[in-house]
Amino acid sequence: MRRHLLTVLPLLACAFAPPRAAGQAGALPLTRPERTEFRETSRYADVVAFLDAVDRASPRIHVTTFGYSWEGRALPLAVAGAVADASPRAVRASGKTVVYLQGDIHAGEVEGKEALQEILREVAQGRHPGWMESLVLLVAPVFNADGNERVALGNRPGQHGPIAGMGTRANAQGLNINRDYSKLETPEARSQARLMNDYDPHVLLDLHTTNGTYHAYQLTYAPPLNPNTDASIVALLRDEWLPAVTASVKRKHGWDFYWYGNVPTAESPWAASPGAERGWYTYDWRPRFSNHYWGLRNRFGILSETYSYLTFRERIEVQKRFVEEVLDWAAANAARIRAATAAADRRDLRGTELAVTSRLRRTGPSTILMGEVTEERNPYSGEPMERRKDVVRPERMPEFIWYDAAATERVPAAWLVP
Repeated sequence: MRRHLLTVLPLLACAFAPPRAAGQAGALPLTRPERTEFRETSRYADVVAFLDAVDRASPRIHVTTFGYSWEGRALPLAVAGAVADASPRAVRASGKTVVYLQGDIHAGEVEGKEALQEILREVAQGRHPGWMESLVLLVAPVFNADGNERVALGNRPGQHGPIAGMGTRANAQGLNINRDYSKLETPEARSQARLMNDYDPHVLLDLHTTNGTYHAYQLTYAPPLNPNTDASIVALLRDEWLPAVTASVKRKHGWDFYWYGNVPTAESPWAASPGAERGWYTYDWRPRFSNHYWGLRNRFGILSETYSYLTFRERIEVQKRFVEEVLDWAAANAARIRAATAAADRRDLRGTELAVTSRLRRTGPSTILMGEVTEERNPYSGEPMERRKDVVRPERMPEFIWYDAAATERVPAAWLVP
């Protein structure tokens, strides 16, 4: 019995051992989904422990905090790059292109949180050396820290996992942080605005999950949509960067990525009003949303939406590959990115006409890939979940994915505020 046990134990150790860092004797941690066969999502304590582990494992990763949640949880930030420490001074002094990666602003949309941890582990293992040559990464995996802890099996009904539950869309105040970038009523949004002032990242990604139309895309994305965004920033994202990511993912993985949208129905109007023309519609243009706000600050803001009806494991993989492709392009074009933001900052807007309100622009028709889902049951709650079927139904329809000014006002030389 003892002889058999001694034989089995090393095999078990190999089967469950975490991945090892390249050139290091110590092991790096698994994420909570990896430890639970993707039944569970990471809690706040899991993320903090994971970041501490990769910090200890790699001189390229430095962990700090950038603010607090409503309930007083420190918001963790991992700074990855060839910098001396995690301070804003060190990051700015590097002269490199700074990229902010944000997960979990809606704490039921959790795969971004998990994908960012996996990416940090790969950086600690010495992978992606090209990023470290030209980029500094600011990684905030668990932005809505309070909502993340409110795990329940009934959150995000219909989404395919994690089957052991996920957090809430709102923060502990009951407010949606991704509607608060203008008013700054939440401590989380104020913390993020302060981070922008301190670190001044050139590129910012906000990682989400969409649960709208039954389409066939593994992921959809959006650049800043406010028509007042600097035209050169929008053009680089629209004409080069995001199309390059889409083509690379299709070539490597066979996945289809596209501009974010939904097809309105009588039951689910989404972004369009009830009775609207059938088409592919994007979302609100106002800067209370993250990437629109970032665009108005003359920065590259990117929204990512994995498809809610992929399995949890699949969504993590899709989100991770999207972020990697975005960072690969950023590393190869780092100087262009910095030049575009600097030029936008220098541009004098006095006397120009800017939008006060906006309206959707009708274009197309274009070919939209529609899809189907099948219903499954959560084995713990018994509630229905929907799972993407491998069905692609191309449909020609108009697109409403860009905005034009509906009313404008001339920018004055100054404002008088009584």
